[in-house]
Amino acid sequence: MKKYIALLSMVIMAVLLAGCSKGGLNDLNKAKGVITLDGQPLANASITLIPTTPNARSAGAISDEKGRFEFQTLNSNDGVAAGEYQVTVTKFIMENAYTDEEARIFSEAGGKSHKQVFPDRPEPKSVNQIPARYANQATSGLTLTIGDSNSDLKLELTSN
Repeated sequence: MKKYIALLSMVIMAVLLAGCSKGGLNDLNKAKGVITLDGQPLANASITLIPTTPNARSAGAISDEKGRFEFQTLNSNDGVAAGEYQVTVTKFIMENAYTDEEARIFSEAGGKSHKQVFPDRPEPKSVNQIPARYANQATSGLTLTIGDSNSDLKLELTSN
């Protein structure tokens, strides 16, 4: 009986692993382009594609110093499924980041709050460097249609 349970477990595991493999994602299309803010390349922006069709997968990219990006779904630059997408964009930086020494002191403070450890120092915080409307799919106003050929996608953001 134990042999049958072990065999059944192996079969179930094989089916699950096959379902988690790249199978079903063979129809991904390369999708790359450039993102700008007020006509200037936008570096280090996080771009997310949110599918408008049910059961489709999201995809994402990070822009380089020239604003270039290439979408991926599961693996680096593997592409994105054809379809319609809403787009969100964020670019977070850390303001008032701890120095290495401050980080060490804070981590050794035994659960004390920032204000208890550094009463006169501003607290570090993550700040979005582009207009907040682009962080929300309902307000970004950005959409992309992905087809077979997507080598010149353009996302043009404005500050106002």
